[in-house]
Amino acid sequence: MLRLLFLLTVFGSLVTQIPGFIERGWDAPLKFLWLVTFACMMLFDTQSALDRRVRFLYLYLLPFLFYCALMTASTASLYLNVDVTNMLISVMVCLTSYIFFLNFGSERLLSQLGRLLLVGALLLGIIVYVLFFRGQDLLTRTYAFDAKNSMGQILLCCAVVGGLFWRPTLSVMRWTKYAIILTLVYFIMIMRSRATILSLAYVIAYLIFRAPDRRVRYVVFALTAAVVFYAAVSPSAYHVLVDGILLGGRDIEYGLDEASSGRVTGIREGLDIIADNFWLGVGDRYLDCMPVAMMMQFGLVGASMVFFYLGAIWWRVERQGTWHNVHLCTYLLFYAMMFNSLFEAKPPFGPGIKCFLLWLMLGFSLALEERLDRAENVVDETETCDSV
Repeated sequence: MLRLLFLLTVFGSLVTQIPGFIERGWDAPLKFLWLVTFACMMLFDTQSALDRRVRFLYLYLLPFLFYCALMTASTASLYLNVDVTNMLISVMVCLTSYIFFLNFGSERLLSQLGRLLLVGALLLGIIVYVLFFRGQDLLTRTYAFDAKNSMGQILLCCAVVGGLFWRPTLSVMRWTKYAIILTLVYFIMIMRSRATILSLAYVIAYLIFRAPDRRVRYVVFALTAAVVFYAAVSPSAYHVLVDGILLGGRDIEYGLDEASSGRVTGIREGLDIIADNFWLGVGDRYLDCMPVAMMMQFGLVGASMVFFYLGAIWWRVERQGTWHNVHLCTYLLFYAMMFNSLFEAKPPFGPGIKCFLLWLMLGFSLALEERLDRAENVVDETETCDSV
């Protein structure tokens, strides 16, 4: 029952991104599923939420929450803003996933999750394509879909998780899996979410140079080389890929600020605000560069806590390595989100539940390490008893 509830919650997170759901308020009941699942997991295994392996998730965050509450109470600015909410949601998703995988994790479950995410992402992408991109001119400056950045993140995460976890045995299903992944990549490209495309480039580069399976390296390299070659020999393809998608229909001759949709100007203004409010920040502000946005909002005092928190996660991701697909998936999503955060305001915490797969995989990864530790302890105890 809890397995079904967890998978239903994951699928519900994808459904909430269907255009029109948020505007009509239909996403709220589906997002509420995470609270229900979290409560069920806590009731099922409360003790695991206190494991030393996951305590840092909330203990390291408490000083930041106290700081934000104190600043909100003592100033006229809002520090307990949506970024804080996104952090709490991320921790909830991670703890829920940790307890779930600790008790129910298996290779079969991972395969089911991968298949669910690929199919769900494909359906989501098709809906967005039909509503917004069919017949769309990719060379215009105007974006057809306003939520392209969030949608791009979700499709990329689903492609990574599904690609690593779904291991079909039948040839026809393997080719179906590859076709779905390529379709998701196509959707990401035509959405022109350039921050997500940068994250996609990182994933591709990793697979080419560091993928454990050499066949994966060769296939990804061949496909990438084919696309680059086609763009190089076809002026029309180059025009669409470079001018339309990578530059977003903007002219690089007008400067980097034009090509980056005004991000350079925004960062400069943010740095000016930081210079005037270096220690404590100014409270709730929006800027499409997460590190600068954190410094601007929370000052050095608050932002250093956030960076330390992310550093603690980075240390664990690096320490676990990539020997298991769960760890590899967590590794890829973490770095993809961190690259994305250089050009977006909310990753890797949000907005909303749009980064939920990173925190889900982090929970799985921590749970896998905990299960291995517990198994080793059982073996050690058995050997000790046998020697006695």
